[in-house]
Amino acid sequence: MSVTKLSMKEVINNFEEETGMKQKEIKEAIKVVADLVLTTVGAMEDNEAFTIPQLGTFKVYERKAKTCKNPKTGEKIEVPAKLAVSFKPAKALKDVLEGEE
Repeated sequence: MSVTKLSMKEVINNFEEETGMKQKEIKEAIKVVADLVLTTVGAMEDNEAFTIPQLGTFKVYERKAKTCKNPKTGEKIEVPAKLAVSFKPAKALKDVLEGEE
């Protein structure tokens, strides 16, 4: 199954048609939201979360250290614990995917 990706230009054009905003304003708004998410997630610690209403929840969690095996050599490799982020979509986003706008 191949994935079709919308380009940023397509997203901006769609948003412009829906709102009448200028493309420059839309680009700035997208940048502000992206910066907000990056800054907030970057400052979070293990087991912290924040929600963007109607979009979803970003949660930081710790992946435990583990021992893996290099598939080429069979050598065991220690992978250290590290923080990761998960995203859980909000009900409104799930409803859109199910056609229940």
